Amino acid sequence: MIRTLLLSALFAAAAASGAQAQIAASAYVEQIGDANRATITQARGSASTAARIQQRGDNNTAGVRQEAGSAYADVAQFGNGNGAGVLQQGDAGGRATVGQNGNGNQASVTQMASVTAHAASIQQDGDRNSIALNQSGEGNSATLTQDGDDNGMVVAQSGAGNALNWTQVGSNLSAPAVIMDGVGKTLTITQTSIVTPK
Repeated sequence: MIRTLLLSALFAAAAASGAQAQIAASAYVEQIGDANRATITQARGSASTAARIQQRGDNNTAGVRQEAGSAYADVAQFGNGNGAGVLQQGDAGGRATVGQNGNGNQASVTQMASVTAHAASIQQDGDRNSIALNQSGEGNSATLTQDGDDNGMVVAQSGAGNALNWTQVGSNLSAPAVIMDGVGKTLTITQTSIVTPK
């Protein structure tokens, strides 16, 4: 079953001075398969927000909620039983990309900032992987990649400089769970597990 939904809304609001400002929001949903669910919510008054959800397979679930100006979210899931959720709040700068290829993967992104910043990129290839990302504060950023099965990531960032790059290649890789708080933080973690066939 193929379902494609394209929504766009253009809101006009009069400013106090009587001048007119335009606020645009757009949403795109494409689903191929059975029992897939997608939800996009964009707050009225959030300037230039856009969201896209693509799902191919069965029993996938995706949700995007944006309450920030200039927020953009792109969620793509290929496989069965995957789930993804994106919440973006704050002023400007929000951007999130979630890509999942496999079965039973879960990804959660929460981004909150008072001014600009935001960013995130999650890519999971394999089965039963999970990523939970929570960013708050100024310079935010994150790139998380997992390639394998049964891997897990838990990350929370809060405070000034922020940044994170965490790559896992292999299976059953989990710890560490990372919490970064403070000024000018940067962290890169790479875990690789290679098993030689007997």
